[in-house]
Amino acid sequence: MRARLVPTLVALTLGTLAVGGTTLGASADVAPGASTPSYDAGPITIDPDAPQGAAPGIVWADGTTIHLEDGTSFVLPDDGFDTVIDVAAIGDRVAVTRHDSSVAAWAPRLSIFDRSGTQLGWTGLGRASDGNLVADDAHERVAVLQRGQVAVIEAGRPTWTRLDLPAADPVGDTRRIGAVTGTSCAEGDCRVYVSNGDVSHRLSPGQAPRWMWTPQILVDARETAGNDQLLGLVYRDEEVEPEKLWWGITDEDNADVWGQQDYGVLSFSPDGSLVLGDDAYRDGAGSGTLAFLDSATGEPVTEFEPADGWWVADTAWEDDDHVLAQLTDAADTLVTVRVGTDGTVEHVHTGSWEVILGS
Repeated sequence: MRARLVPTLVALTLGTLAVGGTTLGASADVAPGASTPSYDAGPITIDPDAPQGAAPGIVWADGTTIHLEDGTSFVLPDDGFDTVIDVAAIGDRVAVTRHDSSVAAWAPRLSIFDRSGTQLGWTGLGRASDGNLVADDAHERVAVLQRGQVAVIEAGRPTWTRLDLPAADPVGDTRRIGAVTGTSCAEGDCRVYVSNGDVSHRLSPGQAPRWMWTPQILVDARETAGNDQLLGLVYRDEEVEPEKLWWGITDEDNADVWGQQDYGVLSFSPDGSLVLGDDAYRDGAGSGTLAFLDSATGEPVTEFEPADGWWVADTAWEDDDHVLAQLTDAADTLVTVRVGTDGTVEHVHTGSWEVILGS
């Protein structure tokens, strides 16, 4: 699952995070050629010039070329929609959202391709859609905003499920999809979580939107014994300056699992055992912190920080133990690296902002 850092749902108070130098034990299983700095010196440095590693093990885009998990690729059709917004695997298909950069009006389009690159169909999403795709962990379902609804596309099913969004605030708000859980929306068993920066809602087929007291910003969810665990901003204290933010996990009944102020939270690992963390306070430059947290406690397992002059701009889980992170600098260079729970760092790709990590 892709874990987006920028833009955030709301403008949070700018600040900095001082990360303590937690001493971590080195792993005996180190990937050949990977960078393994000493853990005793503090957080591990993410070096954009780390030794070269393998190609990404997820679907990703570089300009109008879509790269698949097996290393094959295809080129998108030359139909005017030249800017990729997002890409996601869905069963044996690939979903791609794009925008025509030659027109001023925002008008994202969703296309479905088979893995040879044949376009099987497309639809407009409307100007209110951000074009972001949110996939479940099994990549059997992908959700996207479309004209006041959430459209859920399921692998192997010809029809889409459409769920109505809750009524918008009269002054307007920005809704984003945080997660999709369950087994099948077409069969009535799925949950889609959306946030507007202040409150979150759960959408399910045949049910009215359910207001969630917390998280205020919901970034991910996982299914646990019939009561989903929800990841995000669980509480903010605006009575102090700067405001205090608590990030962590609650459940659907608003019971706290854990919350802390040292890290922001981005997403669960595919197996749910870890949470990816970043700066607790975020600004537009990116994050100066990346950490694997224990999902049961919120305690750090492995901590990283980008090399001087670099920030983490975007991330995506590659598997249960590795994350692809995109680093950027003041010159807008974009370098994709791989970081592991064992502290390894590998260079993966150097490119431009046309490189999009898949959801």
